[in-house]
Amino acid sequence: MCDVGQPHLTRQTYYLKRRVPARFAEVAPRPVIWHSLKTDSRAIALSKVERVRAGYLDGWEARLAGRDGDAEARFRAARDLAARQGYAFLSADSVANLELIDLLRRVEATQAPSNDVQPEVAEALLGGVEEPGLMLSGLVAHTEDIASHDNRFKSAQQMRLWRNPRIRAVRNLIEAIGEDRRVVDVTAVEALQHRRLWQDRLKSGKLKVASANKDFHYIAGMLRRF
Repeated sequence: MCDVGQPHLTRQTYYLKRRVPARFAEVAPRPVIWHSLKTDSRAIALSKVERVRAGYLDGWEARLAGRDGDAEARFRAARDLAARQGYAFLSADSVANLELIDLLRRVEATQAPSNDVQPEVAEALLGGVEEPGLMLSGLVAHTEDIASHDNRFKSAQQMRLWRNPRIRAVRNLIEAIGEDRRVVDVTAVEALQHRRLWQDRLKSGKLKVASANKDFHYIAGMLRRF
């Protein structure tokens, strides 16, 4: 009997055999996956195993989050799952306006090898998940929640030092825009307004470029984790 998780040579091609963990059974189309590593070299196959295995695990995690998570978690999961399928997440309206060939490709990509439609993948590729309504004013708390594991060993004082510059950065961004706004609506235009705010402040000579760069760094970091 072959070992699960190791590459196995079948008809001159190595495959990864991986039994689907029980917790992912409801979101995986088959109990055991066989993934072609597209090589007859064991050394090359071994070099690919971890990346392929990690890809499946991340995909299953995203599908679980998409099924069981709150609105924000479902949106993040859909966006990540679409990216893993090689597509950008689009709203349902945007999908409907795609060229027919592009739309058909997305529809085909929602199917498992058994030709059954995978619901979580369909939501991700066809815009079946609504973008969350998180506002900029709630971004720091949202990021703190996501980063809770990373910050688990920080003291109360360390958490204040983690939190305060991010709060300032968000306040500055809201000031630059002129209003609180949904995070999903923040684009390069708002980033440019933020930059202009700091350019005006730096003209006085009372603030340093390093302060501006920290602001940009914190905002970019929080938006990446959204």
